[in-house]
Amino acid sequence: MDAALGGQGEAMERDRYLIEAVDRALEVLEILAQEPDLGVTELARRLGVSKTLAFRLLHTLERRDYIIRDPLRRTSQLGHRLRYLADRVEHQNILVRATKELLDEFARVCREDINLFVRTGMTALCVATRPSPHQVRMMAEVGRSNLLHVGGSSTVLLAFAPPEVQEIVLRGELKMFTPHTLVDPVRLRQRLEQVRALGYHVSRGDLDEAGFSIAAPIFGYGGVVMAAVSIAGALSRLTPELTDHYRDLALSFADRMSAAIGGRVPLVPDADSSPTAPA
Repeated sequence: MDAALGGQGEAMERDRYLIEAVDRALEVLEILAQEPDLGVTELARRLGVSKTLAFRLLHTLERRDYIIRDPLRRTSQLGHRLRYLADRVEHQNILVRATKELLDEFARVCREDINLFVRTGMTALCVATRPSPHQVRMMAEVGRSNLLHVGGSSTVLLAFAPPEVQEIVLRGELKMFTPHTLVDPVRLRQRLEQVRALGYHVSRGDLDEAGFSIAAPIFGYGGVVMAAVSIAGALSRLTPELTDHYRDLALSFADRMSAAIGGRVPLVPDADSSPTAPA
């Protein structure tokens, strides 16, 4: 239960080291990941470039198998080369490799969606998921970037982010997704303080009114938060008893994942004696 990031390219600061052609090619891949089978005209409009440039970008990506073009429909979609890169990332990434079996176990135990997020700059990125058997699910997509001020894992990552990152978010635009989205920077700052004190966050309907997410941080060496793991599902299933149970599960598995990557978990207040986290 986390927010998809829109207009990430527009939010980037002007950087004299930025290679615009590379940036645009990556933007093409991100657009096609969200909406496959776009034609050159529509893609050019989304990118804000000429049809000629859009065609050249597609041609270049096609030659390296990052996209597949349908000559009859004149549309494009992601290519198989990206699957190879994704497999390589999973193989090489110590966090994903070290937590793989624990994520599997976590999903079997709680029978809800399990999502693993890391913070990349000013966004939260989903790096692994495990689906629940329920028809109504809140599973994030691997590779999807999220806003930091809403949802379970995203809020945890923001709460444990460096102060300068928190200040940028608090002083920026806080997008409202539902009537329960917290867009007051003063109250959001208080929430982040409480998340750090409790060591977890319970999100109820702040991104999707019908969903919940209960997340806990995963610590690396030196007590630095490397990721967040969350249980997500339909809010209608979340009773007070299940809230406590899922909170304990999230904390337990997060601790085990911290140990799996060689991390150290700082001492936090006992969850049973702590006040309930705000919605």
